[in-house]
Amino acid sequence: MKTIRGKIRNIVRRLLPEVIETRHKLHSMPELAGREYKTSMFIRKKLTEMGIKPLPSFIGTDVVAILEGGGGENTPCITLRADIDALPLTEETGVSYSSMESGVMHACGHDGHTAILLGTAMVLAEMRDYIKGKVRFVFQPGEEVAALGKVLVDSGALDVPESDGVFAIHSNCALPSGVFGLRRGTMTAAADFFKITVMGKGGHASRPEDCIDPIVISAKIIDGIQLISSRCVNPQSPIVISITHISAGHNSNVIPEKAFMEGTVRYLDASLSEQIPVLMEKMISGMCSAMGAGYDFKYSKDYIPTDNSDKFIPLVVEVIKKYIGETKIKILPKASMGGEDFSFYLKKYPGVFVFMGMNENYTSLHSPKFDFNDETLEPGITYFSALAIEFMEKFKRISQS
Repeated sequence: MKTIRGKIRNIVRRLLPEVIETRHKLHSMPELAGREYKTSMFIRKKLTEMGIKPLPSFIGTDVVAILEGGGGENTPCITLRADIDALPLTEETGVSYSSMESGVMHACGHDGHTAILLGTAMVLAEMRDYIKGKVRFVFQPGEEVAALGKVLVDSGALDVPESDGVFAIHSNCALPSGVFGLRRGTMTAAADFFKITVMGKGGHASRPEDCIDPIVISAKIIDGIQLISSRCVNPQSPIVISITHISAGHNSNVIPEKAFMEGTVRYLDASLSEQIPVLMEKMISGMCSAMGAGYDFKYSKDYIPTDNSDKFIPLVVEVIKKYIGETKIKILPKASMGGEDFSFYLKKYPGVFVFMGMNENYTSLHSPKFDFNDETLEPGITYFSALAIEFMEKFKRISQS
């Protein structure tokens, strides 16, 4: 064990300058969900240079590659995943490697996740003799809003050979730098999205009695749907309903014909999936009916809760403590209300999703000032590399327990 730990540490530290350079390059060339053409080409080139041949794409901009170790045919396969897409934000970090794409930036740490997985591939390519099985590297497009993780899983990308365990890391700004956070059961919430259009009757702002004001009705709808979490569902089942975009009208003296709003719903109890849209539409219909307005309501269920498998929690805890440090793990008391499409990997195969701390005082994710903390690249690569090797060694024991 000491030999493996020392070998991983030495290789990671030697490769770290190259990984940092890779991360900065990825940061400068962000691409939105499903359009990660330059990113996927860059990843394919890097893997090919390591002697790891990527598979043909499954859904367009994904990159999947398998590192073959020893041990014969009946050996386990571990899947390690990184998300590669960026967000529609204008960067304000001021770093020398800032985004070169107008209105697009890596504000959620996916450039760091991708660099960590590429660094892991570099380490394991040098340590192939220690791998008694197969390592699948998945560079997944469209984690943000598009939930292309589900599409990729449905495409069969994890099935040949079948994944015996699936694992992923995500940046977190509520944890100290390099500290890993995890918990048994649910790690992140379901994330649904909705759009509401209120159709009224426009007219002069001085004569509201001749109009059906969609803005006033929208305000009542916003108030009304907030009652769902406090009065319509079990208060012990967390639920968040957020309106994130409203648009209506163009002039100060004109009541518009329509008002539009959209937002997201987050919850941990999967059984609420059917209940919430029904309750929302009742609220919307009631408000509009009372005021004589029409409406259009669209609701999509994009992300399911991310549920960790008990089966591999002990292994993850052991790897973090042995290879990174006894103090570098935190068992989280509650789930995050964020959404994550790694949930679809975990629905099909057992595995563990962990958070990795950027720093408790770090700029929050999805901020135009966020830049991935390069200090966490080393523990991230160490975690993935050690996990792959330890997984192979302990798989038989774990699978029989």
